[in-house]
Order: sequence, then structure tokens, then C-alpha cells
Amino acid sequence: MKMKTQTEKIKRKKLALKEQVANAKNHLDGLKSKYYDEIKAGSKLLPEQQKAVEFFNRYNKELEETNKMQERQSSILSRKLITFSTITSKVLNILSAIKNIDLTLRTLIK
Repeated sequence: MKMKTQTEKIKRKKLALKEQVANAKNHLDGLKSKYYDEIKAGSKLLPEQQKAVEFFNRYNKELEETNKMQERQSSILSRKLITFSTITSKVLNILSAIKNIDLTLRTLIK
């Protein structure tokens, strides 16, 4: 009977500890959310800090726009390169065919 009581005490203590850890985690998550909300709202920031946050946000937006533009230009360039290669290949095939016709005609004329 004593063993059962001790085991139950241990289980209760473990459960209480888990509850305390969960409460502490929730409290810290709440503080974290509040901190980020204050930063996003710009409250409690010095003018220099606010300028830095604005610069950082503007930089990220411009970087994203630049990356999108580079992707579009790369796509356009790839399509143009494929078109150029296709046309070049066709022209070379036509020149080869003309050369073969020329050789055939020279052979027939002789």
C-alpha cells in the first residue's frame, strides 16, 4: 500500500511539474507576442530604431521585387535563346541543303 501511495505522489509531482512548465511556456509565448506586436506597431521605438525598421522593411520589399524581375528577365532570355537556336538550326539546315543541291547540280553539269 505504501508503494502505491509513493507512486501516486511521484505521478502527482510529475503532473504538477508539467503543468508549471506549460504555464510558464504560455506566459513566455504571451510576452513574446506582446513584444512583437509592440515592435510592429512602432511603439516604444526611438526615431532611429523606427527608421531602421522602415529601412529593413523597404529593403526586403525591394529585394523581393528585384528577384521577381530577374526571374522574369531570365525566363524571357531563355525563350529568346531557344528561339535563336531554333532559327539558327533551321538556317544551317537550309544552307546545308543548298550546298547539297549545288554539289548535285555541279555533278550533273559536268
